[in-house]
Amino acid sequence: PNTGCFKNDDGVDTLTQVMTLMPWQDQRAPIYGKFQGSNSDAPRDTFTVRLYQGANFYYPNNPAAEPTHYVVGFPTGCRYAYPNVGLTWRGFTASGGSDCSSLEIQKGYLTTRDSIRIQYRSQVTPTIVDKVFLGKRVR
Repeated sequence: PNTGCFKNDDGVDTLTQVMTLMPWQDQRAPIYGKFQGSNSDAPRDTFTVRLYQGANFYYPNNPAAEPTHYVVGFPTGCRYAYPNVGLTWRGFTASGGSDCSSLEIQKGYLTTRDSIRIQYRSQVTPTIVDKVFLGKRVR
């Protein structure tokens, strides 16, 4: 104990870690949700990014087909849902193309339960631009 600096110090330090336990068969990943934020180089230009699981991209009318993971909102304001998402427990990667631009999400992950960081590369003809999106979960 350090009672010289802290009058009521009992000499014991406590660390608390919050864990969310889910059944292993549950397909909902903690990273699913809507996140509002901005690119680090334009903090006033906010937009929303959404990660979710939906119908199978190739067989949308087949209920037995495995669901597909999607990300929508990249680049800023694009409403095309990219289906080429590789999902891990706390993170994801994605690549694809649409009328918006070609896209490569190099790394996306939760920094806290409700905060996300996404490093991505977008083709804005004729150049390729590297960006970092920082967002907070929208409930």
